[in-house]
Amino acid sequence: MPTATRAIAPVLAAAIVGLTGLACSPAQPRLRQTEGATLQRDQDVLRWELLTRPDMLFAFATVITPEPGEGACPRVEPSPVNPALTLFTGNCTDEAGRAWHGEAERWLQAANGRVVQRVRMREYGSGDETITASSWLHGNGGSGTRFSIDVEMAHPDLPGDPQWLAMRYRGAKQGEHWAGRGRVAVDGWGSLSTRTEGLAFDTDRCKSEPTGGKTTLSAARHEVEIEYDGATDCDRPGTAQWRYDGQPRGELSGVSGELGCSPRDSDDPAPAGAWLVLLCVGGLRLSPRPRRPRAAPRSPG
Repeated sequence: MPTATRAIAPVLAAAIVGLTGLACSPAQPRLRQTEGATLQRDQDVLRWELLTRPDMLFAFATVITPEPGEGACPRVEPSPVNPALTLFTGNCTDEAGRAWHGEAERWLQAANGRVVQRVRMREYGSGDETITASSWLHGNGGSGTRFSIDVEMAHPDLPGDPQWLAMRYRGAKQGEHWAGRGRVAVDGWGSLSTRTEGLAFDTDRCKSEPTGGKTTLSAARHEVEIEYDGATDCDRPGTAQWRYDGQPRGELSGVSGELGCSPRDSDDPAPAGAWLVLLCVGGLRLSPRPRRPRAAPRSPG
């Protein structure tokens, strides 16, 4: 190979990798560096099941979108070359006194029942909350919905007050069935791979849990299988059957209905998935809101 060709080959390879997105995934560094999650306890399995189901992550994807502050900060303006593209620029302080930083862009097209949204964020947010993300949503009426998420988020509102969350995930809904797969890592929880197939809901038959389908969680060379059985065994609160490395572990209690919704009486405790619904609906829109007190750093040991 000529010297000039040998010299430029690594540059071309790097450029190709960059163009395919493999070198610039926001989530990949965290996913690569984080140790595998522990999946032996039912409470650990339940929180991962709630976080990584495709119906939940679709709701998550819909709210990974930049929001303006108060007044002229962040600056929000249409792209001069693409009317479907809106640009958001921080590095300023809004009228409420909140400091905004980073950049974001949102591309949105909607016509004839078809909606496509693409979002990119680069350390966008206010205070100590930031998101670096790339997300994509495609809805086409009766033909189904598809979405993808690639995100690294600082200070997500999750149980245990983790410092960050990272995920790469693709999912879809075709007819009445959800499916998806990806990898997720959460500070203090660990990381895992997740795959869901045939996830189904029928609120006429069972509101409190999925009526069918299976979710598989894999971490540290161990595997958990969760099988949903609301069509034949509808419980309240919702349950599912689970196995650890092929061995039956009985019922997993606290499973939620679609998008984390479960019926409950006024004196019932909040459903186990309520925190995720709050995360999806209110915790990620980056609109100005009071900061919750953060726990002091734990001392080593």
